[in-house]
Amino acid sequence: MTKSNTKPTAGHIGISKLLLVSHENEESIDILNNYIAITLDESIRNPYVEGYIDIADSYGMIYDTVSDNAEGNFFHVRGEEYLHIEYYDYETFNDASQLKKETYFIYAIEEIDMLNKDKETALQYRLFFTSAQKVFSDTKIVNKAYRNMTYSEMVSSIYEEYYTNLTNDLCPKKCKAGNNLSIRKDIEIEPTDSRYTIVFPGISPQQAIQMIGRRAYSEKNSSSYFMFFETREKFYFCTSEYLVEKNRLNLIDPVYRFEYSNGKEDNSPDGQDRAQQLISNGTFPSINSVAAIQAQAYSARISEIDLSNRDINHFYYHYKDNYLGYEGVETNPQLQNSSKFITQTTGDVNHINETYVFKDYANVGEQYDRQANYDRTYPYYKETMSTKPVFDYHFNASMMAGSIKGRGDLYPGNLINVLIPEYTVLAMKQGGIPDKYFGGNQIVAGLTHVITDAAWDTRISYSKSLRGGGSQKIKPGSAEPPSFDSTTTSADITGS
Repeated sequence: MTKSNTKPTAGHIGISKLLLVSHENEESIDILNNYIAITLDESIRNPYVEGYIDIADSYGMIYDTVSDNAEGNFFHVRGEEYLHIEYYDYETFNDASQLKKETYFIYAIEEIDMLNKDKETALQYRLFFTSAQKVFSDTKIVNKAYRNMTYSEMVSSIYEEYYTNLTNDLCPKKCKAGNNLSIRKDIEIEPTDSRYTIVFPGISPQQAIQMIGRRAYSEKNSSSYFMFFETREKFYFCTSEYLVEKNRLNLIDPVYRFEYSNGKEDNSPDGQDRAQQLISNGTFPSINSVAAIQAQAYSARISEIDLSNRDINHFYYHYKDNYLGYEGVETNPQLQNSSKFITQTTGDVNHINETYVFKDYANVGEQYDRQANYDRTYPYYKETMSTKPVFDYHFNASMMAGSIKGRGDLYPGNLINVLIPEYTVLAMKQGGIPDKYFGGNQIVAGLTHVITDAAWDTRISYSKSLRGGGSQKIKPGSAEPPSFDSTTTSADITGS
């Protein structure tokens, strides 16, 4: 594709190459003139990028026989190809050094139909794709022990063996035409606390990492709300707090500031620059106090059976007493419900579902003693089991969405600032007042990209991330928050 010096319109994408590359023999074919649309999803709630491309095919690529007109250039699509795309976006259209390259693996062919039922001269179909890491890691199982390692070290080891090494061994580095494929991806891992031994019972690498995420406790971000996800750029294993700290300074950059607007489009150059920063068709999160109570979004109860001392220790976690200590996107967070309502509806610990664990570990600072029935170091049972479900509820309950022009520099996990006007009579009289409850700093949760011709549109979802924030750091296992009310009861626990 010949590049133009004329600045394009907002949401522009200039695709220079769109290749199908055979896994069997590395042959390739350019389908730039055959594609109808490309849809791609990436989200911090999804471990892998996934999408599909709609194809108009008059060549007959899905057939396994060479037609008389193939002239030796036949390419057979089996559902085991690589989709390689090279493109420029609105910001990089005139900078050859900023060419973006992405490569995915096509695993399914669906919705096969005639392109035109009157002429019946061509087919249309949908090719589904995901990352090569997903496809090939799913062919393996983790049936081994990881001994005396931190959870972050385990994730690193699993990723290296089942993602990096596997794709390096099985996937081509380039096609026969000489195009370099962009398959390899790094992973960013947040450090975790304490060392453990885990025997994985024959589960997929993805399941193994997600299992670790449910148990892991961060060295510094005590929400321990770990997520394993993939973007167009890389993989992550980290908490939302880690992403907030990592991307906090980005909020200084104007390109991460958006505003709600459904106004008339301005086709001037300045107007198109501004259009890159607009969110249209915005939605707001629902508010449901009953759902929060039923989901136990403000409290948790962990009961620990101590066989050595024949006691049961009960721990009660209250989100309203702890949320200011977490590293959320908001500097002045607020709860959905009042403290009085939360206390009256969730304060009775006898009405909180109880989770039981066995105490088979040494306490923080306690000398490890095998003879004392301690099989591991402190595993942070009560901290992780109490906070993660609560954080998950509030993260999803704060979700908002809207439409933006395609942005190649925006990924899940980024922080953005969204200017939303208050829709009130007072605000209109005073010339507009920013909405501080729904608006403000947000974490990007997901992006659904739709590319048609040279137009790139994106559906974006974002969250206040728990409506909890602040700068108070919490040392895992210390007397600082998250705090727990606790009671100990004597129990007639007898050994067999």
